[in-house]
Amino acid sequence: GELDWVVMKCLEKDRTRRYESPGALAADVWRYLDDEPVEACPPSRWYRLGKFARRHRAALVAASLVAASLIAGTVTSVIYAIKASDSAEKADIARGIADIKTAEANDAYRRLLEHVRRSREEAYPTDVRLARQAWENGETGRARELLDRHLPQEGHPDLRGFEWHY
Repeated sequence: GELDWVVMKCLEKDRTRRYESPGALAADVWRYLDDEPVEACPPSRWYRLGKFARRHRAALVAASLVAASLIAGTVTSVIYAIKASDSAEKADIARGIADIKTAEANDAYRRLLEHVRRSREEAYPTDVRLARQAWENGETGRARELLDRHLPQEGHPDLRGFEWHY
C-alpha cells in the first residue's frame, strides 16, 4: 500500500502534486524502509499512529504493561478499600448494637436492684413482727435469725428504725 502511494505520486499528471526532486523521492523511500510515515500517503491519524506503533513496539509494550499494572493495582486497592469500609461499617453497627444491649442490661440491673430494695423494705416490718412473736414464744434463735436478715449490708441503706432497738 505505501509503495503504491509512492509510485502513484511519481505518476501524478499534475506536476505540483509530484515529488519535487529525486531526493524527495529517495527520502520517502527511506522513510518507508525505516518504518516511518511516507509523505505520499493521504494524511490519516490512524496511519501515522500505526507507523508510530510499529517503530516503537517495545516501548509501547512496556508502557502498556506499566499502565495495566497501575490499573490492576488501583482496582485491587479500591476493592480492598471498599471491603475495609464495609467491615468498619459492620463493626460500627455491631458496636451500636452492643451499646444498646449494654444499656438494656444496665436498665434491667437497676430495675432488679430497685425491686430487691422494695422487697427488703416490705419484708422488714413483717420480719420484725415475726421476731417479736418468736421472742414472746421463747424462740430466741428464730428471732435472731429474722433480725439478722436486716443487718445493714455494704452498699445498701440501713432500714432499721427505733423498733430495732426495742
